[in-house]
Parts: sequence; C-alpha cells; structure tokens
Amino acid sequence: MVADDPDNKIELKTFHNAIQNDHSAIREEEAAYQPIPKVRDVDQAEVLMAYHQIKEDIKLLVDSVLSNLC
Repeated sequence: MVADDPDNKIELKTFHNAIQNDHSAIREEEAAYQPIPKVRDVDQAEVLMAYHQIKEDIKLLVDSVLSNLC
C-alpha cells in the first residue's frame, strides 16, 4: 500500500480518495476567527488541588459502592 500527498498523486494505489478543499474560503473563514476570551487565570496550585479533590471523591465513591456490595 502507498500514500500520496496533494501535489503528487499516485494513480495505482489500493485506496482512492481525494479531499477537495476550497483553500481561499478556508483562509477567509480563518481570518475572521476571534480569540477565545480569557475567563480567568489558573495556577498550578489550583490544578493540583482539583486533581486531589477528584481523586478523593473517586476513592469515596468506590468505597461506598464496595461497602454496599458486601
């Protein structure tokens, strides 16, 4: 099996497909993009605190389910 790129087509290959994009329309659309507004700053301590809280919540949930099974 072989592959090609848009500039060098290979005619004899196992799978034939061509994605046709309107590059000028895509460029115009991308030019109109606006940056996503920043909601708030998040520091490493907040991320770590959320991670540990989620980990603890999952531990409690597993313990709760396991205690109900016994």
